[in-house]
Amino acid sequence: MKVACTVLETSGGSDLLAEFNRPLRRAVLWRRRSFGTPSVAGSQFVERILTAVTTLRQQQRDVLDYLTAVCQAALCGEKPPSLLPQSHGVSCAL
Repeated sequence: MKVACTVLETSGGSDLLAEFNRPLRRAVLWRRRSFGTPSVAGSQFVERILTAVTTLRQQQRDVLDYLTAVCQAALCGEKPPSLLPQSHGVSCAL
């Protein structure tokens, strides 16, 4: 990690470094205010929710709409919606 930070700083990328760190700020502030969680399951829940919120905001998608759809899918025994952005006719063959 130190190498990446050094490269970014020496190539005038302090703004780029700040952009990479911005999504982590919400998680850091939450952990600082709440003093963490008492269980592994609680930590995993927070990790997943913060990942979903960060991803959805980066994609400019509505967080509440997504979480509502996830809950509805769970109640109906259906597959939850994807966090991945919608593809535009591009397919990937593995």
